[in-house]
Amino acid sequence: MAYGLKVYDASSNIRLDKTNVSVSGLTNDGTWGLNETQGSNLFLDLSIGTNQFTVTNTDSNNAGTYNVQVFRI
Repeated sequence: MAYGLKVYDASSNIRLDKTNVSVSGLTNDGTWGLNETQGSNLFLDLSIGTNQFTVTNTDSNNAGTYNVQVFRI
């Protein structure tokens, strides 16, 4: 399940786009990794949390499709 937050300016431009994606068992213990495979990583920040990872668009002037692979080392 994915959920998140979008913040718009007065002109309806997205200024912040943050999405949390649930992954059962995911932890930030160094044994998990994330890989963005669409080339959007120039403006995405990926972070691992407990049972979820977060995708944040760090460039409000760009939007695009992304695909995140979750893997365990």
